[in-house]
Amino acid sequence: MTEGSLLDHVLAPEGLSPRFQPIFEANGAEWQLHAVECLMRGPSDTNIEPADILFEYARRKRAESAVDRACIAVALKAAQQLDTVPRFFLNVHASTLGRDADFVRFYRRFGSRSFDRSPPPDPGNSREAALLERTEIHEDSRPLASAGNQDRAG
Repeated sequence: MTEGSLLDHVLAPEGLSPRFQPIFEANGAEWQLHAVECLMRGPSDTNIEPADILFEYARRKRAESAVDRACIAVALKAAQQLDTVPRFFLNVHASTLGRDADFVRFYRRFGSRSFDRSPPPDPGNSREAALLERTEIHEDSRPLASAGNQDRAG
């Protein structure tokens, strides 16, 4: 499979697989569902199935915005199958927010069609909202330098 077709495979309708991670809030001995975070996986049976590799691939191809849009579309569609969720967290690259001038309009337009929730009476205290989080990139997840490069670095 060529790299171009691998990216096409990621962006295809069945290219991404959502996973939902519940986040609980502890109130003494009581636990309540606080939110659900959507975690995305790449195409199954490929080397970019794990999330860290999928998003590193997107960054290297400078395709963060296209991949983020595809992830959000898949996540919001899959979220329709969930029971009532107080909050729904979605991840997005900072570069998407900074370089994709139409992203917020896309999110509002797509989100309003796909994650149809009636507005809460108090928007400042929304318990039924889809929230965007900036994707975290951990330095320790970057490839290590080869032993030869470490020797030269001193």
